[in-house]
Amino acid sequence: MCSKRARRQMGRTANIGVVSMWKLFKLVLTICLTVCPYSHGLNVVSVIIRGFKWYQYETIAPTYDVAFDDANVTFPSLTESVTRRTVFRLGQSNTCDDEAEELHKTLGELLRVLATLDGPTVLLTPGCTLMATTLGDLARELNLPLIISTAGGATFLDKERFPTVLSLGYTDHDSVCEAAVAMLEMYNWTIVSLLCGDLYRFANALTVTACRTLESRLRQQPQTYQVNKIVYDPERTEDLPPILQRVKSQSRIIFIYFDMNFLEFFLDTATALNMTNGDYVFLLAQSSFFTRANLSRSWAQKPSAKALIIYSNVAPNWQLNSALVDTIIALSHQRYALNTTIPRDLIANALNLAAYEAVICLTMVLNSLFQVSPTFVRLASSPGGRYLHERATEQILQQFRNRTFTLKSGKIFIDASGARRVNVQFMRAYEEYRLGWMYDVESATLARIMAVADLWPLGASIAPKNSPDCGFRMDGCPSSSALTRLKSVEAVSSVALVLLVGSLLASPFIYRSLRRRKGIMDYSDTWWSLESSQMRNRHAGESERWSNIRQIKDSLVQR
Repeated sequence: MCSKRARRQMGRTANIGVVSMWKLFKLVLTICLTVCPYSHGLNVVSVIIRGFKWYQYETIAPTYDVAFDDANVTFPSLTESVTRRTVFRLGQSNTCDDEAEELHKTLGELLRVLATLDGPTVLLTPGCTLMATTLGDLARELNLPLIISTAGGATFLDKERFPTVLSLGYTDHDSVCEAAVAMLEMYNWTIVSLLCGDLYRFANALTVTACRTLESRLRQQPQTYQVNKIVYDPERTEDLPPILQRVKSQSRIIFIYFDMNFLEFFLDTATALNMTNGDYVFLLAQSSFFTRANLSRSWAQKPSAKALIIYSNVAPNWQLNSALVDTIIALSHQRYALNTTIPRDLIANALNLAAYEAVICLTMVLNSLFQVSPTFVRLASSPGGRYLHERATEQILQQFRNRTFTLKSGKIFIDASGARRVNVQFMRAYEEYRLGWMYDVESATLARIMAVADLWPLGASIAPKNSPDCGFRMDGCPSSSALTRLKSVEAVSSVALVLLVGSLLASPFIYRSLRRRKGIMDYSDTWWSLESSQMRNRHAGESERWSNIRQIKDSLVQR
């Protein structure tokens, strides 16, 4: 048997051996992570529905390819560990509703693809809001990060429903809404009308979402804002005159949500109703990729455009991305064998550039995790294990939130909710786009940055009033007939008052004159009218008379 001392010595030797083996293991792991490429890795599954031209398969797929090719240059070892899959459907969708319907037909294929993959997985889609909503529900149930580059809005701020959604699109509906509220606060506007062209058969997803987001925001403060909302079809031009006539009697601050193709008729109708003279202001929400070619249209040259303010997220600098656009177009023809030439406006737009930037940001996040977090490497390398994959998802989401990415196209700020925040610009559109206000997302403030902001139709710095002086129903002031009656009463009262004061002042003199004429003056009046000498003579005569009476009385007594 061993002694206690010997056993303690053996224990210390064993502990030293375990520690040495653990140090050796860490050294080998560090060398492998530094020298060897990443093992296994991560899956990226792109979900694309063909149909809508701005983000159809032939446009977005080559954009994703170019983004991963560029990332491979920057992070060569990282891209080797990423397994890409694409699920797409060659549908003929023209609207967001059509796209969402095509997605439901594709979900079975998507689930089969996901079932074949091992390791953490990230979903990537350029789909519209309704499509992204469906995928967001699926991502929640599977606990997979979902990166969306087109959709947005207050819907995805619900983190109980969409805890794994990352919104990286240029169209920041939340900032657009906050900027609109900031504009209302700047000019003390509280009575607002929303004209939403949601019933148009080709309604723009951006305008539909923007209208609903602002309505929801304003109705949260019923004690501050009075909101009038009208949903209509701008294609039915016969409906617009009665709608504007109704709005004219409800508010002077009017937000309009429809395609710019309907703008000229709208302004002409408003002019006919005398609503573009400066008393009313129209604020039109647009996407950040609307082109300046709209200014060549006749509406921009009319004086009625002075009553219009266009606001949108700040557009990317296309001059910095010209080479990128050329590369994507070339790859589209080379890799996807397109027989027709792709117009540049299908590539050079904020939706497409956002898809490119989403991939670049994803690769930057993965590179950070692989470089500084060995735990993530082990998670990504472990086959199976729902718990391990959940931790990988959590780490990916954390790396995106509250982070600013610096790209060639500029800086991208992702807030704590996982949504990209984009500054908002307000522009006047008469003859040329002139920037007047800018809303900064990081400071949450709206500032006038150009003098053009104060050039209102009624004159410099004379912004439209929140409401007429007497209210829209003319119940804030007395009516004209009542005002006339009031003025008459005031005139009669003034005359009566003068007569009354004059009578009071003249009454003593009139009273005395009347009494003298009638001879009815009292004793006191007579006494006051006597002279002092008369009073002395009177008293003297009485003394003499009393003296004679005493003399007669004395003589009679003597007898």
